Amino acid sequence: MLRKRTDEMFVVALVCLALGCSGGSSQKQDDKKSNDTGDSSKSGKITGTVKYDGKLVPVGTITFIPEKGKTVVAEIEDGKYIAHWVPSGKVIITVDTLTAKKEIKALEEMIQKGPPKPPEGGVAPPDAEKVMKESMAMLKERLAKLKKMVDVPAIYADEITSGLSRTVESGDQKFDFDLKKP
Repeated sequence: MLRKRTDEMFVVALVCLALGCSGGSSQKQDDKKSNDTGDSSKSGKITGTVKYDGKLVPVGTITFIPEKGKTVVAEIEDGKYIAHWVPSGKVIITVDTLTAKKEIKALEEMIQKGPPKPPEGGVAPPDAEKVMKESMAMLKERLAKLKKMVDVPAIYADEITSGLSRTVESGDQKFDFDLKKP
């Protein structure tokens, strides 16, 4: 019984390692949700690109802060983003790469330590080695992307100083940003 529980906890740790650091989208809203008015026809799906000083921003977040409704955060990956269910109306926009940059040190430490080992006396599940290799590959891929980061100045990460705003309409629309040096 104890051995089975130990094996289960080992697998859970591996899954957390793989999923928790995979760089997946922080926008966990699914397509069935709407803005806080309950009316999905009053929201927009925004797609676009983010550049800084003419260079695509490979990693970061873009945040849409509406006058009314819920704030929507979307991941920037390879310079592109998709933000679902952004409430209609005027929004302030922020772009943040500082948070992702902090992830570099943690990933380097995780990769250096290597995958977790099964508890003493415990036996790893049959597919644990495969899961560990896949997890480490994902971590290394994320680290490589983070090391190519384009540092966007902190003024763009603050809703008061970003200077970025748009008017969102219902339906699909495209907002591209080419941020300039302050």
